[in-house]
Amino acid sequence: MKPSILEHIVCPTCRSDFKLLTKSKLKNEIKEGTLICTKCNDKFKITKGIPRFVVDVTKDFVRTEMAFSAKWKNHHRNHHAKDWINWQKNWFLERFDWKSIKQFNTFLRSQNFILDAGTGIGNSAKMLSINKSSTVFALDASDSVDFAYKKYGTSSNIHFI
Repeated sequence: MKPSILEHIVCPTCRSDFKLLTKSKLKNEIKEGTLICTKCNDKFKITKGIPRFVVDVTKDFVRTEMAFSAKWKNHHRNHHAKDWINWQKNWFLERFDWKSIKQFNTFLRSQNFILDAGTGIGNSAKMLSINKSSTVFALDASDSVDFAYKKYGTSSNIHFI
């Protein structure tokens, strides 16, 4: 986790700021630690470089994400292959009616903050991070976010959550 994310996130319970307790760090990345709400004292772990806000495994969407996690654990290698990344990029452009990657990149250069909800293994976050002065927040409730962080976590403008 990059410490600069603290400027952009708040406690999901009461919307207050966090205090950071760092357990281990590598260069400028917090690898293990805890985010503690300054108001309600709720605690959220940072593990494998990622702040973990999904804590109630009884929620339906969490069970869905657990199914995705199992899929990514078995098939993640295929989804880092160049042909898969190109397929995903083309699917994305077509899905959201972008005429070309050039047109899409021009749009991205004008954006300061970008949300990649359901980043999966992070290929979309990487594509969205072309503007190095923008900040990409790449969220995923499944374990696939761990693969994303391993591959793209050193990108200076991507925060995995």
